[in-house]
Amino acid sequence: MSAPEIIRPFEDRDLDALLALRARCFDGLDLERERVRRKWAFDDNPARQDGMPPCWIAELDGEVVGTYGMLPAKVYIDGTATPAICGVDFCVAPELRGRGLGRRLTAAMVETAGSRFRFITSPTAATTALMQERGAGVVDAAAEGALFARPGSLPTAAPTAAAAALEVRQLTGFGGECDALAARLAPHHRFVTVRDAAYLRWRYVGDPYVRHVVFGAFEAAGANDGAMRGLGVLTLSPTEPQGYVAELAVEPHDLAAARALLAALADAARERELEAIFALERRPSLQPILHENDFTAMPTGAPEPVLLLLGGTVDPKDWLLSPGDGDFLFRIGSAG
Repeated sequence: MSAPEIIRPFEDRDLDALLALRARCFDGLDLERERVRRKWAFDDNPARQDGMPPCWIAELDGEVVGTYGMLPAKVYIDGTATPAICGVDFCVAPELRGRGLGRRLTAAMVETAGSRFRFITSPTAATTALMQERGAGVVDAAAEGALFARPGSLPTAAPTAAAAALEVRQLTGFGGECDALAARLAPHHRFVTVRDAAYLRWRYVGDPYVRHVVFGAFEAAGANDGAMRGLGVLTLSPTEPQGYVAELAVEPHDLAAARALLAALADAARERELEAIFALERRPSLQPILHENDFTAMPTGAPEPVLLLLGGTVDPKDWLLSPGDGDFLFRIGSAG
């Protein structure tokens, strides 16, 4: 006997019913803020693909009873920019849980045409288990010692000569120098978000609710045409006196750029009187730089993101992952 629920792509007419479902599943959801967040996350997203729905819907007797969102993304896979999907906003009506709807929605999300790479940056135990059934890998950030925290009031460490030779400045716009940096990062990692100018404008300028402070590290004037060496982003919590290192986009061997950008982010935190800064740094070459700047590894609370490559195998260590990716930081400033 076939299941009575229908799994189908989202249609514009579903929006009010989808928001009502999410309000049932998540206490305190502000529907108007959620509308704004969804427009930015899906409609304004530069990685959006024509013909790909923003989510899958489970419908029963004409009622929306489940959903799995698909945040558009673009990821370098083995050096080639490729469409990707970040699974977000998964929920099933409470009275229908345990009937296999989550598994069917997961199958629809995974099997969506047009992309080989799937990832989830804010998984629950249920979404992780369902993705592991499909062969997904899981990042064990706790075992990697990748989650860090630092008091926001501490002064920064004295810069090394190499870091002091760089010019670090706050950015309010993004251009071709960001495209070039994104391309240079790609060969160092099998999977890495394409952090080009279009992505950065959407992610850090277009965000409707959360403020971000962005810095670029550049060669000194006259050196290598002032090329961009790295980019750092401090995301400010709108509800707590704390910030997050959303990006530390440098080549893994460029310790000078990492030091210079971390110092700028720490200065920005102190100027804004933040009490704490949090960072997620999985690259072994850069973890000592965080310790140098008074970050301490946290033994608990590390996220466990999930990744899946259709038709291939994945090693979670091959993924350059930052809190700016996916929906890691969506929850701090939106209703979702």
